[in-house]
Amino acid sequence: MKQFAYVKSLIYAALFVIVIAIVVYAYWPHKSTQMTIKAQPVMVQVTESKLAIRPDILSSIGVLKASKAVNIVSQTSGIISKVYVKNGQSVSKGELLFQLENRSYQLQLEAAKIQLKQYKNTFEKSKALFEKRVLTEVDYNTALSNYQMQRIDIAKLQKSIEDTMIRAPFSGIIGNLNIVAGSYVAAGDQITTLVNINKLIALYSVPGELYPKLKVGQKIQLSSDAYQGMLYQGVVNFVSPIIDETTNTVTVKALVDNTQHKLTAGMYVTIWQNIGDQLKMIEVPNMALVPTISGNQVYTIENNKVVAKTVKVSAIIGNSAYIQSGLNSGEKVITEGQEKLKNGDLVKVISAG
Repeated sequence: MKQFAYVKSLIYAALFVIVIAIVVYAYWPHKSTQMTIKAQPVMVQVTESKLAIRPDILSSIGVLKASKAVNIVSQTSGIISKVYVKNGQSVSKGELLFQLENRSYQLQLEAAKIQLKQYKNTFEKSKALFEKRVLTEVDYNTALSNYQMQRIDIAKLQKSIEDTMIRAPFSGIIGNLNIVAGSYVAAGDQITTLVNINKLIALYSVPGELYPKLKVGQKIQLSSDAYQGMLYQGVVNFVSPIIDETTNTVTVKALVDNTQHKLTAGMYVTIWQNIGDQLKMIEVPNMALVPTISGNQVYTIENNKVVAKTVKVSAIIGNSAYIQSGLNSGEKVITEGQEKLKNGDLVKVISAG
């Protein structure tokens, strides 16, 4: 019995050794199967940074306002009989927009004109008789007064009729309509809005320390995320004479041409204002910038390897970024493929700008 137990223990020990040997063999590296993986270079496109002379330009975020904007209100009470415009329609100055019911005024005016003819005839006869000293001065003055008062009444009726015809005070675009034909409006009720966006006002703030450099007539450029890569021109037409003591900023307004109606009121825009002297900067395509938590970086190439450099950006205008520090002229800057890279990666240039 003891001999059987001894044999059984030997068998278990042998099996254990075999299992250990199999595991070690399976996971032990073998020179015959081991492969050395060589890092492959990342394909990138580059351009060369260059020295550029540009004006001293400040940048700011602003909002566009309509150069003209009014609420269209009714001058009198009544029923809207006709609506001549639609939402978003372009209209010209003086164009008829809405018509209120005015039939009763028209009838009163017709009757008043008939009465005016009678008063006029009476006045002319009274004048002739008065000049011949046949008519008393009292009767003459009564005839004259009746004639004059009737003319005033007609003018009032004509004004009342004119008030029922609501016209555009200037050329522009109709906003949202608040009424339809048959609606009742009271005097002073807003019917719609009218805005002129042929010219827009760019409203923005500038740091107070730049106040001495701000001048009416300075040129601006602006861009909108709605139209990538497009620049619009404007001219400063107002610089606040006061620096806000809470924000230490100066309010600036610029008039922007918008005859093509691509921009509109309410848009947020990036603004660049030329405030003076020429500056020497390093210029690179704005697509070369890599935003990070600590600021902007650009990836340059040295000995076929990526070198990340932190840069201070002075301005981004159009497709160009102007670097104030952190980069030299003539360096190879990666413009495409940065999302695959990190500092020290091996790269291969496939095209250069």
